[in-house]
Amino acid sequence: MIAIITNVTCPCGCCGEKVEKCLKKHYNGVFSIEKDRVIFDNDPVQDVIDKVNAEMGTLKHQLITGKNVTYIELTERALEEMLDSIEKRDVQELTPKGEIKNVQELVHDKTGRSYDRMERIYKGIMKKSIIHRYLEMKVEKTEQLIIDGLGPKEIMIRLNYCNISYLSKQFRYVTGKSLKDFIQEQEMQKNI
Repeated sequence: MIAIITNVTCPCGCCGEKVEKCLKKHYNGVFSIEKDRVIFDNDPVQDVIDKVNAEMGTLKHQLITGKNVTYIELTERALEEMLDSIEKRDVQELTPKGEIKNVQELVHDKTGRSYDRMERIYKGIMKKSIIHRYLEMKVEKTEQLIIDGLGPKEIMIRLNYCNISYLSKQFRYVTGKSLKDFIQEQEMQKNI
């Protein structure tokens, strides 16, 4: 069973550590935490979920289970699929608006629900829009490609950005730091 942890905002992982401590206190089974997901080997009883949520309420986190988690998982897989198809050039050259339209169509196709309905479910649980999550995923991919040694121009082409300036703006919007600073940090780490 998979549960989603709401309001995981810090990249340092301390939210996951707090949730893990709380889960160990109330759940005797085996589980793992990956980013904002808890993966249980066995389904915990609802009583355990309720106890964990009551305690985590003070941390402003909550475990979400059930049908909506399945929709969120399907949506995230659709976003990953879209990003992979762009990187592999399985889709034709898209304008940014065309890319968003394809994301909306893909989410609809993969979930069998209207995009607007999925947006409401997603935003209600994850506290961000599907498109914002897609932008985060593109920036995460950008970070990985920089670590792998690609330059901004290569990334721009590979991930279907219309220009380096647009890539840099999205990078700053999602991470809060400039693309140039991130590249310099990575170069410094390689030299250590």
